[in-house]
Amino acid sequence: MDTIEQVWGKVFNAAGAWPKILIGTCLSLIPIVNFFALGYLYRTTALVKSGAPFMFPEWDRWKDLFTDGLKFLVLMLVWIAIPMLIGQFISMIVGVVSHELGRIPFMASIPIGIQLFSASLYRYQNFESFKDAMDLPLIMRVYLRTISYGLLPLLGFCGILWILGPLCFLALFTISLVVLVFFTSLYRAIEFGTL
Repeated sequence: MDTIEQVWGKVFNAAGAWPKILIGTCLSLIPIVNFFALGYLYRTTALVKSGAPFMFPEWDRWKDLFTDGLKFLVLMLVWIAIPMLIGQFISMIVGVVSHELGRIPFMASIPIGIQLFSASLYRYQNFESFKDAMDLPLIMRVYLRTISYGLLPLLGFCGILWILGPLCFLALFTISLVVLVFFTSLYRAIEFGTL
């Protein structure tokens, strides 16, 4: 399993990294077109999952990129959006008692959702089945087993986006790429018994 620092180095030192990251960043800023960027994240994690040395895939087979982006979006909506909605609901309830404490459940729901999503994405890439990717008991077991590995990278992810404020959209593609490659490496290590 690669550490987050090793993944960071691999992503930014890979051949042709900057043009491919720039294309992904630009595409991710445009509604509907951003499905291609999501598909690229899907394609990159699939390469890492296969055990290939880290390299950026080509920006080609646009129809497949778009289709993979739609799959990626469906999983995101289930595993990130739903925890955020639950977190927001709990925040509203707690916010009645204390405004400051009311922010915590929503803020905590973001890293939790991202880690659940990454486990679901890995599972989907194993079986190409939404039924398998929505297996809540299994995804929760994976989440609980890997929470200690993912906590600091996810807090860093959220911290960078918070620091960037309105400019966070410019870094979202790149940071998502690093975090998803890290989690894919982690889940691959679990699958093959090296963790």
